This record gives sequence, structure tokens and C-alpha cells, in this order.
Amino acid sequence: MGSAAWWVVAFAVVCVIAGSRTADAFYLPGIAPVDYEEGAQLEVFANKLTSPKNQLPYDYYSLPFCGSQEKRRSKRVNLGQMLIGERAKPTDFDLRMNVPESCKMMCKVTLSGKPLKRLTKRIKDLYSVRLNTDNMPLVVKGKTKAGSAAYHFGYPLGFVKDDDVFLNNHLKFKVLVHRSAYVPGSNSPATARVVGFEVEPWSVGHEVEEKDNAPVRSLSCP
Repeated sequence: MGSAAWWVVAFAVVCVIAGSRTADAFYLPGIAPVDYEEGAQLEVFANKLTSPKNQLPYDYYSLPFCGSQEKRRSKRVNLGQMLIGERAKPTDFDLRMNVPESCKMMCKVTLSGKPLKRLTKRIKDLYSVRLNTDNMPLVVKGKTKAGSAAYHFGYPLGFVKDDDVFLNNHLKFKVLVHRSAYVPGSNSPATARVVGFEVEPWSVGHEVEEKDNAPVRSLSCP
């Protein structure tokens, strides 16, 4: 097996549920929602990689996802993680409240030998990547055979088509938020809460402009 280079691109969109409407949301027991000011960072954490085909979960960084060494070694645990008995790992995804992003480059990874075989096997074993922000699990929105909405926790690591293996290296995030009610005469900054976290995964053969061997921007965003 030869080597393969792939780019990871994040494309984030913040969708606002305006006004004082009530929005259904899932929160872990005992976890209070957080009010974020505009531009505040929404930290994205990674849970274990899981598969319906293989009952053995894997650590997120057991595969060469983008992430600094500091974050790979992090053992920080929040209350939500303690309640579900799992230590999530911080990631390099940079999402901001009410700040849209378009085709933000993450990193370039070149694989060969055992790491490439490991990644290929986990794609064939139907592993999914489970992320969360503000204790809101990432979901992929789909439809049932009857046409109604269906949601799946995490996104597939990749897929197999005609015996070829594809990696989902392009992620289009959608963060659903609920704006806090405006209080006339108040000097408090406007805030919003996260009420949903969705993603559309793609496999894209990116053409990337580089400078000094570092990715600058993608020339092939779908």
C-alpha cells in the first residue's frame, strides 16, 4: 500500500433561532446551559470512536486527526464527561458564537504503511467520530424511509464505494443557537445558548494553496 495525503477542512455556519421562542434541546442531567457572548469560543471535544460493527471503542487521537500535542495529552474533564463516565479530548476546531467561517484549513496529513492501513480498516469497520460542544452531541441529519427527519450521533469516518475507500475530510458544521431575550435598558451584552450541533461530512480531493509547506487556503470547497 502506498502513501496518501489528505486535507482536513472545517466549514462552520451558525444558525440562530431568533426571538424568545422555545427550542427543544438535549442536556446532560445536572448541566446548566451556558450563555455565550458573540465571538466567544465554542470548544469542541472528541469522544471515543465507535462502530456498530466492532464493539471496541478507540481514542479519538488513535488516528492522525488534527490536534496539537498539548491537546492530545490533555486529561481535562468537565462535569458532563464525569456523568457519562468518559473523558473527551479537546480538538483544534475553532468555532465562535455567531461568527460564520468558510473553508478553514486545519492541517495536512500524509499517511503510509501501518497508519494508513489502520485508518482504512476503521473506515471499513464503520467507525464514527463523535464530537460535542457545550455538552451538545454532534449529529448528522438524515431521513427515514418514510421521509421523516432522523438524527445519527457522530459522523462516519469515511465510506467504501466500488472497493475504493474514502475519508470524510471536509466537515460542514452547523451550530443551532437560541438568543436570550432582550431586556430594554440593560447594559448586558447580547448572549445566546447552543441548542443543536450538526455536521455534513464530505470526502473532497482538495486543491490547496501552500506557502512555506503550510496550507493557506482551499481552492476546491464544495
